[in-house]
Amino acid sequence: MSAALSLRASGAGIMRRVTSTAGLIALIILVMTLTVIWRVSSILTTMQSDAMATAERSINAVEAALAVVLESAEVTLDRIAEVTAKDIMTGQLDGTAASLDAVLADAPALAGAIILSRDDRVIAAAAPGTGVGFSYTGYRFVDDLKGADAPRYALGDPYHSAVFGTVLIPVSRRVVTLDGQAVATLAVGVRQSAIVDRLDRLSLPSARTTVWLRDGTLLAQSDRTVEGWPAPSRQMLDPAASPRWTGPALSRGARVIGVLADRRLPLSAVVEMDPGSLQTRAMINVAVPIIAAILVLGLVAVILRQGATRQREASRAMNQLRAAHAEADAALRRLSASHRALEEERARRDAFIHLAGIRLMEFNASGRLVIDVSGATAGPLRASPADLGRPLQYFIDSVAPAYRHEVEARLRRGEQFRDLTCEVTQPDRCTTILTIQGTPIIGDGGMILGWRLVLANSTAAVRQQVAIAELRAALDSKNQTIRLVAHELRQPAQALTLFSALARDDHSAKTELLTLIHDSALSLASMINEFAELSRPDNEFGRPRRVPVSLRPFLKRLCAVAGGPAASAGPLILQRVPEVTVYTDPSVLERLIVILLANAVRFAASGKVLVGVRRRAPDIRIDVIDTGPGILPDHQIMIVAGWESHDHLPPGGWDGSGIGLAMAQRLARSLGGTLSLASRPNHGTRVSVTLPAS
Repeated sequence: MSAALSLRASGAGIMRRVTSTAGLIALIILVMTLTVIWRVSSILTTMQSDAMATAERSINAVEAALAVVLESAEVTLDRIAEVTAKDIMTGQLDGTAASLDAVLADAPALAGAIILSRDDRVIAAAAPGTGVGFSYTGYRFVDDLKGADAPRYALGDPYHSAVFGTVLIPVSRRVVTLDGQAVATLAVGVRQSAIVDRLDRLSLPSARTTVWLRDGTLLAQSDRTVEGWPAPSRQMLDPAASPRWTGPALSRGARVIGVLADRRLPLSAVVEMDPGSLQTRAMINVAVPIIAAILVLGLVAVILRQGATRQREASRAMNQLRAAHAEADAALRRLSASHRALEEERARRDAFIHLAGIRLMEFNASGRLVIDVSGATAGPLRASPADLGRPLQYFIDSVAPAYRHEVEARLRRGEQFRDLTCEVTQPDRCTTILTIQGTPIIGDGGMILGWRLVLANSTAAVRQQVAIAELRAALDSKNQTIRLVAHELRQPAQALTLFSALARDDHSAKTELLTLIHDSALSLASMINEFAELSRPDNEFGRPRRVPVSLRPFLKRLCAVAGGPAASAGPLILQRVPEVTVYTDPSVLERLIVILLANAVRFAASGKVLVGVRRRAPDIRIDVIDTGPGILPDHQIMIVAGWESHDHLPPGGWDGSGIGLAMAQRLARSLGGTLSLASRPNHGTRVSVTLPAS
């Protein structure tokens, strides 16, 4: 019981925690929703500001880098011209490239240089940081770039260098003279790849920087999704094939947030920002905590579900424990009742043996005495502890030696005998009339496992003592019945007196009072009939007349009679009766079933009554089940035995004498059967009658 209370308290605590946790989860969801709204707004504002600032930094960085190239272009050209003039004078054209690389080592990273001959052939080229310094003859750079009819070199024309892997955009030019004659042309400019690298380092995912030449030819474009696009190619710089910048291209809603248009340079740049990209980034940043919150809520839901599952398991375990406790209690009561019944049966047996002058003996298969019981009136037949283990012949020789051969013959035949009577003369010359009865103990396969012998002292004095004891027992039973009748008849008699007095004084309520008087009279008549039936001695039932009885029509008729008065407002009587034939006394069986149906209809009220028959070889079981209030385990033994007083009645009272089931049990025993009761409070009652099928 303490375990059940502990489980119940645990279940209640779990329910309280579940309720408080649900409220906490609702509050957390509200706070998280407000936090998400505020977070999205702040992220969008911050990202837009960061994008604009980065775009401005990108434009400023490109502009500053180009300004440095412009400022150092003249100095770089002077140094290159000096080195180139010396190389030309000495004829060391192969060393010109190395000289250029050394000169440009201190030049800005964006710069590059190229030297052309008088007929615009490339003599040498170099770019800092690339490790490329070369001299190359026979390559007509301008003709390859723009065709044979293209104009000669002019400031602003881009040079494509396969060796550099990039495009050089000249920003300054100088002619190298030797002895007053022009021997070469120098050009210093900005490399396209350097511009792309710078843009890639400065751009944001939500912004894009585009650089194009003054004539609109696309030079470079920086986007985190497009690495250094476009790659240098001759087609990209062909005015006929090169794409043109036509405005913002990120999305339809993109807008320009920065423009570079230095007229000193042959190029321009623009920075675009895509608000849709900003929103996408913001949603990604917000989605992370939302997903985390969903995972947390899912974990909490799993925990709550586990808690609810444990609560249900605890409730189920508590119910099982309660049911087990009730079953154990009922089993204990049944065991106690069985123990009392065994004690009473043992007491009755001992009293019978004591009064009837009987000696009960049981022998095993080897003929040795194993059980020996006798009473005080057995006289010379009284048992002695020293007799245990002695053979059967010893007792025959000591009690009735003249009948030894006849007894042994009957024992050899293995038949039951009861009619062996002999006279035994005692040493005091008193004669004792002795009746010997024998019953074989049959085991499996028909093997005789032993014998039970009853030696009865049948002298007149002993028979007189037995008759006196039986009369006393019958007198006690009658006195108890009279007390029970007086107690049970008192209540309906008092009700008749009270209702009749009210009917005499109050004429307005006469009809209702007369109805109550009529019901009380019927109840009184029913009690008198039951008491009259109960008061009949057992031997008045006589030997049952066994004839074949088909149970389906038999029970159908009794159910129709029982359901007749209660058909309008009473219980519904259902039948589950197969075609079964039982050999029994139909009149006694009818009285038995009528009692069971009357009890079921009375207590089922507006519920249901089920009458069923089952085969339980070699017996037949008849069940009468009702959906009434049920019976407490403490009262079930007393119901079958008959109520002692109204102090033992179940809650709500008892509409009857309380001896119906006791009477039914006597009737079942007279038919050679048994009556059993199974009931639970608020779950109805089942009364079963088990009869031998043949």
